[in-house]
Amino acid sequence: MISKRFKKIILLLIPVIYLHGVEEIITGFYKNDFYMEYFSSFFTSILQAHYYSSHIVWWLMIGPALLLAFGGKWRLSVLTLFGLFFFMELHHLIDAIKTMNYYPGVITNLIMEILGIFYWKEIILAWKNYDRN
Repeated sequence: MISKRFKKIILLLIPVIYLHGVEEIITGFYKNDFYMEYFSSFFTSILQAHYYSSHIVWWLMIGPALLLAFGGKWRLSVLTLFGLFFFMELHHLIDAIKTMNYYPGVITNLIMEILGIFYWKEIILAWKNYDRN
């Protein structure tokens, strides 16, 4: 159901995603992003922000983790949901183009978006092949 090529793309993505996070930390992404500023305003302290950010991520991961355990079409659904990440991350490139300047995270984002094209090609192929079985 999931091709070796698709698995290789996912394995390539993992270090790129971590590098992307490192690039964002080093370049102060949190100081430049409108959404970071907006969502930060909901919290009154660092402790409160830490509690909610860690717990919300955990709560959101429970459903996809269970669906992955079921396999089959559910696995493809979770991988498709993960693929939306590439569209959300396009903001780095868009903001860099808008400002015609470096935007924190744009370097590794370019690599992620290229891999994202191959990722979507494989996920579409996996859905087509799944429906044939």
